[in-house]
Amino acid sequence: MLFTIIASAQSSSGKEIVINKKPLQDFSSDVVDRWSKKEIDLTKPFLVELEGVITQEGKFDPEKTRFVNYEGDEDIVNVAKSAIEAIGDSGFLQHLTKLYIQDVNIILFQTENSFSAHLKSKIKSKERAKTLSSALRSLLIFAKLNVKGSDEKFVLKNTSSTSKDSLLIIEFNAPKADFHKMINRQLKQASKYK
Repeated sequence: MLFTIIASAQSSSGKEIVINKKPLQDFSSDVVDRWSKKEIDLTKPFLVELEGVITQEGKFDPEKTRFVNYEGDEDIVNVAKSAIEAIGDSGFLQHLTKLYIQDVNIILFQTENSFSAHLKSKIKSKERAKTLSSALRSLLIFAKLNVKGSDEKFVLKNTSSTSKDSLLIIEFNAPKADFHKMINRQLKQASKYK
């Protein structure tokens, strides 16, 4: 959501960011199928961590990107890995390259009480990291005032941007029960169209 807002502006080359929705649709379709058949339990605890490099096309560089840590039930770990890969395959991460973010650490994890997604990137300087974090906070405030959907509001309410030294940190942290209410609502809606 946040990066979609950023992407609404044209790049310096005058070209808009183009997202290939097929990897995201394929991922969503697979999860809906498996969830509908009760083949996966999305509420199980897990952790997945990726260290990667984003290309100018907004995809993960396959030679410089890998999952460095994962734990939990194999099915939910694979769903989390597939989610990250689908975002990368779609070119969605071009939003980050427009902010000169290239090297990333992404962690998705779920405990008994919460769901979190953290993106960290080392920026050229402490000042630049602080400026980017401030700009992203401003975008979050602007977006919160302008979105209408309850799910979008929920995501924005639980997203923050900070910096620590030269590290830019974007985090989504939400109570697990609230997060899964949103996910179940979206899965039920999507399953109607299958």
